[in-house]
Amino acid sequence: MAHIQQGDTRQYFSNHEGNIDFSGQVANLLNQGVNAGVSVAQKANESTLANNQIDLSTKFLAKNNEINTKYQADPTNPQREVELQQAFETLSNQYKINPVCQKQWADIKNNVYNRYKTYNAKWQEEQLNTNAKINLENGYKQFVNQASMLGSNGASVEEVRLLYANGIEALKNGATSQLGEVIVGNALNSATHDYMASYISGLIENNPALAIKMLDDESLRNDIGDSGTIQKLQQSARSKMLKQTEIEAVDRIADYVTKNHEVFSKALDGTLTTAEAQDFLSDKSVDRNMRKILSDMLGYSSKADLWVDVESGEIHSSENDKNSSGSDSFSDENFQVYSTLTIGNKQWSFVNNKGKLRRPSSQEKDEITAELYLQGSQLLNNVSGKTPQESMRKIAEFQANVAQASYFGIDKSDYNKLMNSFVLPATQCIQEEAKNYNANIHQWGRIDKFGYQQIEKYFKPFEDKGEYTKSEREAALKEKSLASIYYWSALNNYCSQNVISMQQLQKMDRHETATIYKNAATSALEKARSTSQAPQLWFRSANPQYVSQIRNLLPNDNANNVITNVAIAAMSNPNMDDKDFQQIIDSQVRNEYAKMRTQNKAVVFGGNTKYDELINNYAMLNGIDPLLIKSIIKQESRFNANAKSSAGAGGLMQLMPDTARGLGVKNVYDPKQNIAAGTKYFANLLNQYEGNIPLALAAYNAGPGNVKKYGNKIPPFKETQNYVRNIMSTYNSIKG
Repeated sequence: MAHIQQGDTRQYFSNHEGNIDFSGQVANLLNQGVNAGVSVAQKANESTLANNQIDLSTKFLAKNNEINTKYQADPTNPQREVELQQAFETLSNQYKINPVCQKQWADIKNNVYNRYKTYNAKWQEEQLNTNAKINLENGYKQFVNQASMLGSNGASVEEVRLLYANGIEALKNGATSQLGEVIVGNALNSATHDYMASYISGLIENNPALAIKMLDDESLRNDIGDSGTIQKLQQSARSKMLKQTEIEAVDRIADYVTKNHEVFSKALDGTLTTAEAQDFLSDKSVDRNMRKILSDMLGYSSKADLWVDVESGEIHSSENDKNSSGSDSFSDENFQVYSTLTIGNKQWSFVNNKGKLRRPSSQEKDEITAELYLQGSQLLNNVSGKTPQESMRKIAEFQANVAQASYFGIDKSDYNKLMNSFVLPATQCIQEEAKNYNANIHQWGRIDKFGYQQIEKYFKPFEDKGEYTKSEREAALKEKSLASIYYWSALNNYCSQNVISMQQLQKMDRHETATIYKNAATSALEKARSTSQAPQLWFRSANPQYVSQIRNLLPNDNANNVITNVAIAAMSNPNMDDKDFQQIIDSQVRNEYAKMRTQNKAVVFGGNTKYDELINNYAMLNGIDPLLIKSIIKQESRFNANAKSSAGAGGLMQLMPDTARGLGVKNVYDPKQNIAAGTKYFANLLNQYEGNIPLALAAYNAGPGNVKKYGNKIPPFKETQNYVRNIMSTYNSIKG
């Protein structure tokens, strides 16, 4: 029917199909199809517009909030509205709209924007209120803080009340226009109480005695209002007075420690004048035992408290009271009050068989000195958690021990080291800390974890009893205490340079203080290292690779000698690089091998063999411990120069033919050629595996290829594993 025109449709249906008239029905059907098509298109457009409306509203909400946040502090700024309009136009122009729907889309855009306009107007009002409240709150805080500053600066209560009246009026005027009188009134309801309480709090820092007196005044109590606040302020004022008393006591004890040191140091030098001795012995603030100790050191009688004549002021003395030099005992029987010396948990008795005090032996002096160093090292830890005054008393007690020990004859140099390393620096630190001491925090010795724990962490490995000897652990404890003193000194220097107190430092931003504490700990460790009396400890901790290398080359005692010498060299030149270290290590190892040869040390360990000289020579030439080569030969051939394996390996070190040829060996059964080549080959393996002896041994037995195949580990061959285990067992047993 493609050739029939639309106008012929009625005629066509009237002349066919039995003359039945279908033309009206067909026309109706066609019209319905057209209308249905229009309806579908319309619905599609409406759906698109609805989706666009939702999408536009969602995107503009995010942009609207972003712009509002930008102008949060200035919500009435006209630029905000300009940016909102521009953002809305940019977003709404992104959509492709059917031309027939443009009017509908324009209405939708206006509807969306107007709704946000209403929303923004409400936001603006709420933001103005919020900002006004924030400004009022911040102004109030500054207002109250001002009162504390006035108190700290010693302003009178009349001045404070006048400034309060002016300040509170300014706060009200600044916020009432936006928030209203009721809200502002409620916000400032407790202003008088807070302001006056803050003023008294500041006054307490400046003049606690005056603050206590003022808190008894009825009118001021009414200004503060709350009885609980008044009670807390009274407690704070009393604590501050106690704090001042504490500081004064600490200063007195610090002066006492310093004075004792000066007097005893001169007494030990023999430069103490009679006038200085009189002044010290007549000072009743000095501990009685300290006066007795000095009196006895000077050789004066200690039978009673009459060291100084009340009338003449002269010291009573007689030749009979003098100590007889060179004698094994002291002449004055009353010296028996010092017959026992107690330091820490150790005690020494110095009464001879005649009932008189005897002089300590050299061994006893060494024991006393060592114990004093140990107690000095533990000094800071012992005072941790104490108040400054208690801490100072601990230091004074330790100094008394040092003074009493000096009476028994410890060396002058040790006396000075003990005082200068422990007593005086600790005294200075605690004296400084006392100025910032908070009576409510009885933990002055709590050193911040960012700093002190760094020092703790550094020295933790030295506690290993398997790695370090007792004397080394005690030396490390001393180094740790010195580092702690230097740490506090670094913090005090920082506070002095920045004109802040330790308390203010602790209240600074957490990340900032963490950096300060860490830097102080780092500088303390560096200073402790540079002044160390045990440089080998620092070297071992910082350079385990060099220590391992040295220990692989030498027996323990000889290795320790080299480690100490290399450590001393490293201290004198802190900028040494790997090449410098290697040169010094090689030189020191050669020197130590020369000593070993002189002492025939390699022969002493592990029993004599006729190949000892060859083993020593070629081991030292290749930088290997001779005892290790000796252990390999024992396992390989049992010192049989003619030994031959089923695989073809021959000689003392069982060299394979290809390996021997590669090393220039002409006769594998010649002990000299065999040991020279085998030692050189093993030295290459040791270097390849960075000094790892078990891996080098595994490669010597199973070949480097197998070691590499199993991830640079000992191959899982029973023969190889037993080989390595047996040689290491032999080596460790003869190395000692």
